[in-house]
Amino acid sequence: MAEVDNLRPAMPPADGVPNHAAFVMLPDKEGTEHKFIVSVVLSIGGQAYAVLQPVDPAAVGWERHEIAVQTLTGYDKVEDIEDDELWERVAAAADAVMNGGDYCRICGCTDMRGCTEGCHWHRPGLCSSCVGKEGAPEKAEGPASP
Repeated sequence: MAEVDNLRPAMPPADGVPNHAAFVMLPDKEGTEHKFIVSVVLSIGGQAYAVLQPVDPAAVGWERHEIAVQTLTGYDKVEDIEDDELWERVAAAADAVMNGGDYCRICGCTDMRGCTEGCHWHRPGLCSSCVGKEGAPEKAEGPASP
């Protein structure tokens, strides 16, 4: 489990470096620590997830577009998501948010990755498959995709 330093939304100024960004140090396979920016914090099914991007992608051996997705535990700690399917859902939701789209706050589906049984937007932040499920938002949240 890694600690998050200064957890606040990262707001990029004109030069592209976030002001008041949250950072987390994570080790690679060799144990070398790398600094990551917490670029997005998502809530799916009542659990918070942090989307991390390396400050220096080349040092981590990543392409610029790659992300890490971690479970946000408490206010200032992240840990790995062990379930591959959950990681994929959270990564898809993060991709939707970073590209101006929406995601379901209950199941994490998006326009590009809908529910297996099929769904549509009931309202912003809630798909038709999750209407009435425990934890479904009472009021609309965020932008809805058409």
